[in-house]
Amino acid sequence: MLGATVYRFTDSPPRTLVRYWPVGGGESFTFWSSADFSLISGIYSFVATDGETRSLFMMWSSTVVDHIADLDTAWNREHGIPEIPDFADGPATYTIVGTAPADPAVLVPIQSLHNLYNSEFNRLKTAYDGRERARIEHEAYLKVHPPQPKNITLNYWRIEKLAPTTGGTK
Repeated sequence: MLGATVYRFTDSPPRTLVRYWPVGGGESFTFWSSADFSLISGIYSFVATDGETRSLFMMWSSTVVDHIADLDTAWNREHGIPEIPDFADGPATYTIVGTAPADPAVLVPIQSLHNLYNSEFNRLKTAYDGRERARIEHEAYLKVHPPQPKNITLNYWRIEKLAPTTGGTK
């Protein structure tokens, strides 16, 4: 299970902050990645470098860093942007925040995802663009053809006993 926030910039590539919860209740940890995890959002299972098939459940969001700064200024507050490590140009890599997991085998799925991202980047990008195009087309369709409210009948009943109206005891 992964939770990812993709930080987008106007003048540099996106960076992703990821929280990873290993299967089997292992200790969770956080890492920064130079991969755009919004592209990985279409992957539901993959074969890791150890030959094991892994399932992927990821909740992700995207944040435009310039918008955070604009909101901070408009609302006169400091929401702040996390400190993002520098990554070298080239294939996507990651760096762990804080303490690394004690068992290096826990990192196999993470490294495998990065390997998959690097080798299949063009296919991942094309699939993501297709999903985004479909989402935008569906939103436009719903604006022109808003769903009509349905006429429903709601049946209900009381589940607690009513107190007697006369002659009851207290």
